[in-house]
Amino acid sequence: MSHILFVDSIIKSFNNTPLISDVHFCCETKDVVGIFGRNGSGKSTLLKIIYGTEICENKFVKIDNYVFNKFCQINNEISFLTQESFIPRNLLVNKAIKLFANIEDVDNFFNDEIISNIMNKKIYNLSGGELRYLEISLILNTNSKFTFLDEPFTGLSPLQIERVKRMIRGASINKGIVIIDHQYQDVLDISNKYYLLKNRSLISILDPRHLINLGYLPKL
Repeated sequence: MSHILFVDSIIKSFNNTPLISDVHFCCETKDVVGIFGRNGSGKSTLLKIIYGTEICENKFVKIDNYVFNKFCQINNEISFLTQESFIPRNLLVNKAIKLFANIEDVDNFFNDEIISNIMNKKIYNLSGGELRYLEISLILNTNSKFTFLDEPFTGLSPLQIERVKRMIRGASINKGIVIIDHQYQDVLDISNKYYLLKNRSLISILDPRHLINLGYLPKL
């Protein structure tokens, strides 16, 4: 079944200074939407506003035919990988998988070579890359209609990045995915829609080369 997330009319200010003032986009099942922008442009804040954990002056968020008010957190519809870890540090990895993963998906985790090698470790004994890889795997395997990924590639090895990109492609068969990350080439590799958050507005990018014209990427 296909689903659609529609976002419009988001306004957000800090200390009476506008941060986001003209944002609208949509994400559908099978989409991987890449959102680019400089540090401080408001990318993470935008995802938190849509999800409902960041207050704002105005927003319109609709999933399928249901409109969510601006104070409503929609964690049943959207799974969100933030930059902060969400797994209790004293858990064993295999216990964390059993707690957070869907029962029918547990075997997929046990068959993952990277995860199988850390299965009997405590969360606090994992490297930053191992922990991030595990969290991405758990988030992508939820039953949500959409998944937000905030800087998923940070701290990952090249091998882990390639496997995560395969996971994202596989998960997008059944859900829409929105991703922000400064490793722009990896985002370009897996996205089919692109936006640039610049000067408080979200600009639709029809050709990735336009990111050069708009000053986000350097000229080659």
